[in-house]
Amino acid sequence: MKKLVAFTILFLALYSGYAQHNLNNYKYVVVPDRYDFLKTPNEYRINELTKFLFEKYNFIAFLESEVLPDEILTNACLVLHANVLDHSGVFKTKLTIELKNCKGEIVFTSIEGDSREKEHSVAYNLALRAAAQSLAALNYSYNPDENQIKLVSESTKAKEEIKALKQEITSLKEAKKVTELESNESSNTVKVTKDTVTLTTPLKETVYKATKTPRGYEVNNSLTNEVLLLFPTDLKDVFMVKDKNAILYKKDGVWIYTSLNNSEMV
Repeated sequence: MKKLVAFTILFLALYSGYAQHNLNNYKYVVVPDRYDFLKTPNEYRINELTKFLFEKYNFIAFLESEVLPDEILTNACLVLHANVLDHSGVFKTKLTIELKNCKGEIVFTSIEGDSREKEHSVAYNLALRAAAQSLAALNYSYNPDENQIKLVSESTKAKEEIKALKQEITSLKEAKKVTELESNESSNTVKVTKDTVTLTTPLKETVYKATKTPRGYEVNNSLTNEVLLLFPTDLKDVFMVKDKNAILYKKDGVWIYTSLNNSEMV
């Protein structure tokens, strides 16, 4: 029996060291705005509490609705995506914290935090804090690992394009000058669902579908199958287009795609 206990302790110690080594290779944690077991975003302020607990234990954390650092746009594999799972029973609230990498692989699962409080707002808070004790035990500290980081050959160029687009957005805001849609786009119809926006151009019979992703939107052109990745900016309803010298913004309820061509906005 003593041998079994000793082996169990040794296994847990080795597992903890392995998990810590792997988590140290990631720089950011992104927390969703709503968990599956909650009815509304940030209900009982559980999502904000999750972000706070990660920050308390030295992680750099963001809610998915916040503006993310440019570094994430060029290297998504620096990010861990957080989730909280509810295993509650009739008399006890039970929560665990889970982390997945950019490949969707689970790289960390916390201990199960629990509470016997009857009020959800209190029970979820206490159970989540208890589960977060696993984060404290990791003693996390970011340590870059070239084998873990996705190398992007044009990262410098991408950063320059992002900087140029931000400057262009600032100029557009200050001058309050925008480009109107072409006349054959004036009769566009838009259908909006929870996470998808469908825009149809009658003259061209083209449908653009924008599907929400953890970092922004993925837009698909029904005719050409071209896919565009949109990333949010500091301005409301203004998105940068990845690998394009262009932005997408909304004016008077209409989405406008604007690109920079020979120093002219088209």
